[in-house]
Amino acid sequence: MSTRRTRCSNTNGFSLIELLVSMVIALVVTLAISSVLLRSEGNKRSTTSVNDLNQTSSYLAYVLDRTIRSAGSGFAQNWLSTFGCAINASKNGTAILPLPGAASAPFSNVPLRVRLAPVVIGKGLANTGGQVRGDVLTVMGSTSGAGDLPQSVLPGSVSATSLRITNTLGYSNNDVLLLATNVAGADCLTQQVAPAAGVAADQLNFLGASYSNNIPLPSPYNGTGIAIQMGSAPANPPQMLLYGVGDNNTLFSYDLLRVASGDVTPIADGVIEMRALYGIDNKAVLDGVLSNWVDPIAGSGYSMGELTDGSAAAQINLRRIIAVRVGLILRTSLQERIGDRYYGQYANTVDPATLPTTTLTLFGDLPAAQRQTRAIVGAENLYRYRTIEFTVPLRNTQFAPTSFTP
Repeated sequence: MSTRRTRCSNTNGFSLIELLVSMVIALVVTLAISSVLLRSEGNKRSTTSVNDLNQTSSYLAYVLDRTIRSAGSGFAQNWLSTFGCAINASKNGTAILPLPGAASAPFSNVPLRVRLAPVVIGKGLANTGGQVRGDVLTVMGSTSGAGDLPQSVLPGSVSATSLRITNTLGYSNNDVLLLATNVAGADCLTQQVAPAAGVAADQLNFLGASYSNNIPLPSPYNGTGIAIQMGSAPANPPQMLLYGVGDNNTLFSYDLLRVASGDVTPIADGVIEMRALYGIDNKAVLDGVLSNWVDPIAGSGYSMGELTDGSAAAQINLRRIIAVRVGLILRTSLQERIGDRYYGQYANTVDPATLPTTTLTLFGDLPAAQRQTRAIVGAENLYRYRTIEFTVPLRNTQFAPTSFTP
């Protein structure tokens, strides 16, 4: 009996040492699996973040290319009468151009007096709140197919509520038009055809949300002015937009005519800086072929102040701009551990503030004076970055008259 009991007790259960060894093995396996899962999850998040960055890059390139490519539509063919004119516009009976006060950030540095031009680059104007965000782009164009066919304003025909032109064919109720003269730098006026019964045989009657009731009388447009069809409000409004990088690494737009929106509108996030250059046809006889790229700094003749001073020289320089080159710096929203990305040789306990500075460059193929750089300092190195560049031809300007005299 005792022998049988001893044999039975020796064949059941585990010893303490066996249990401890099993626990150690299980813990090691658990740690290994957890490490793999954590790294896999981190890689998945990183991949998702990078994919979002790539999609944002493609989307922004599409949006800005489409907008800039149409710049100057409608009025570029009549640039001697329109380029550089100071825009007057109203919304619901209130003057909105010139701007009554500083626009919301990141456009608070934009001059209150806005002048008509296909594209104007405001060098560094988005740098608000002590942050470097880059340039502000002003893009303008008509959305009307008949915009390139201006009609002459008949002498003595302009009143506070109507005007007569040589032919109203193609005009419809709610259309927005631009009244301009042939005097360089003079004021121009946006006006809206009345929503109902606004078009007669040779007369356009004014009313509507974009109706301007501040027409100077006697009008400078009488007999010497032209009327250019710019679009229709609110269905197909003219394009007079600002683009700039603002808070939360977001690219914003602002509708100067306030037709579609009343304030800044977010376009896409993940953008930390935007820069742009002008492509210039600098030849005595314009041929539409790029001569050189110009950084719009003061003294270049192409800074925002120089292009919008209302002079004949500024008008000619606006005509010489035949392309725009845009550069964007984008950043992921995911902050990564030091050991996972850039600084694998450092321990994860390294203070990010001690990390080396990385430099990102836009327009790196151009001379050093035209390159744009951004220093990535300290903890900023824990994100991933992407730079994109694209060139947009201003086709409406390229096909505009090449003569510098009326």
